[in-house]
Amino acid sequence: AALSVALGLMEATYPQSSVRVTLVVGGPCNIGPGTVVGEELVETIRSHLDLQKDKPNARYSKPAIKFYSTLASRAVACGFAVDIYACSLDQVGLYEMKVMSDKTGGYMVMSDSFSMGVFKESFRKMFDCDEAGYLQLGFNAKVDVFTSSEFKCCGAIGGLSATGKKRPNIADTEVGEEL
Repeated sequence: AALSVALGLMEATYPQSSVRVTLVVGGPCNIGPGTVVGEELVETIRSHLDLQKDKPNARYSKPAIKFYSTLASRAVACGFAVDIYACSLDQVGLYEMKVMSDKTGGYMVMSDSFSMGVFKESFRKMFDCDEAGYLQLGFNAKVDVFTSSEFKCCGAIGGLSATGKKRPNIADTEVGEEL
C-alpha cells in the first residue's frame, strides 16, 4: 500500500517531526492489505447494510480496518497527521480509512470530483498562511497531565491519542471511546 510506504519514508527520515501525510484517492483500494473491494468488476463494494448483516461483500472491511488502524498507530507514535481527500462518485472505502484521520487529527474531505469547489477550497485552505508567512496548522502537540496523588486521569475529550505510558496518575480503566 502506498500509504504504508509514505509513512515508512517519513518514519525513517523525520521521526517526531511535524509531518502531514496527504492521501488523495479517486477510487477504492482493491489490491494489498488495505483492500476494501475485489478486483473483479462484478463484485460491488459493501454498503452499510452489508456491514450490519456481515454479508459476503463486506469480507474485506475487518482486515482493512485493522490494517489502517495499524498505520494510524504508527503515525501517532511519530506525531504525524494523515489527511484523506477522497473524490469519487462512488464509495472509496472511507469507512475503513477514517481511523487514520480520526486518530491523527488529520482532515477528511469527500467530494464528487477533484474539480468540485469543496475539494478545491478545502485543499487550498490547508496551505493558508498567517501574517508572518507560517501555515495556520498545528499538529504533533503533546499534552502531559499531572495530578495530585488522589486523582487519576481516565481519559480526554477531543481528537487525540494516548501515549500508552503507564504512570501512577493514569487510571486503569479508560473513559471514552478508543479511536
